[in-house]
Amino acid sequence: MTIEVHLTLQRENFTLQTSLSLPASGVTALYGPSGCGKTTLLRAIAGLEPAAQGIVKTNQATWQDKQHFTPVHKRAIGYVFQEASLFEHLTVYDNIAYGMKRRQPHNRVESEFSLDLLGIRHLLDRHPEQLSGGEQQRVAIARALATQPDMLLLDEPLAALDNARKQEILPYLDKLQQKLSIPVLYVSHDPHEVCRLSQYLVIMDEGTVVEQGATSSLMSAPSLSGSSLFTVSQPEENQISHLSRDKYIIKARVDGFDAESSLNSLSFSGGTLLIPGEEITQPSVCVEIAASNIHLTTQPGQVSSMLNTLPCSLIDLQPCSPGYLTVRLKLGDEILNTRISRKAASTMALRNGQRLFAQFSAEVASS
Repeated sequence: MTIEVHLTLQRENFTLQTSLSLPASGVTALYGPSGCGKTTLLRAIAGLEPAAQGIVKTNQATWQDKQHFTPVHKRAIGYVFQEASLFEHLTVYDNIAYGMKRRQPHNRVESEFSLDLLGIRHLLDRHPEQLSGGEQQRVAIARALATQPDMLLLDEPLAALDNARKQEILPYLDKLQQKLSIPVLYVSHDPHEVCRLSQYLVIMDEGTVVEQGATSSLMSAPSLSGSSLFTVSQPEENQISHLSRDKYIIKARVDGFDAESSLNSLSFSGGTLLIPGEEITQPSVCVEIAASNIHLTTQPGQVSSMLNTLPCSLIDLQPCSPGYLTVRLKLGDEILNTRISRKAASTMALRNGQRLFAQFSAEVASS
């Protein structure tokens, strides 16, 4: 079953035109640069943009079509903004109780369950000014869930938080997306959040949908060739991101930790990854691989300072600059690019379809 969203909204200097069939469960990320239309699309789905024309249909109801428009207060949604927007004069308990007033007649999400899931039960008697930014956002999410919505809309809920507060709330969002039975639409311009939290990804630019599909597939789209859909925006200053066209982000499962060598063992479709450092306590993480760190060899047994040596197949070779070629590789389900000199390619007799071994280092992505 899917959520159908086919909307057009015309403004003086901006046009939103989208046609989407979204999963009716899990987290769908709306991703793209500032001003691309992510929040406008979310608002239109919520019914906050009555000028938008088209269709919004969920599993339970048709909220909008040519014949009728369901106002926002009658749509079974929970909406969380960038700012928590809690009622300052009310306690945490009373803020959440306010959300209960809009409950739908069927029970999809229990408030008691939300308190424990978001780790806020001990905060019920406090007022918003006594909470950290991360705690305020967790309360805002609990209030949205208290309405027992058919869909949860999160509009960059971490954007106003510093890195420490982001790290505070991310584990709770991890648990949230694993436990909720309702679909979640999550707006973000941060690729690390997208990789960590979402299963389905919608990439937007200038009011249109550039691409949509499984997050794992789109996150590993080739970037050095210039065809990457993630080049629609530029990274913020000092932000480590594959948007700079030379890094890839892969979601991997954490399998174990060797305390003696301080090595984490992770797995993904291409094999096992080894990452040094402190023990990773999350069940899964996003891993960065720099294209410049990918070295190729025809034999797996060669000694290297790179911790990871994994089999791959050469998809094709393309000229990219004087004396260099872009090499496109298939590593499990991932597609990665690296660059190699023409001389080295000739010496190795590289050809399409050839079995090679990629040697590289990797690190856990930080948002």
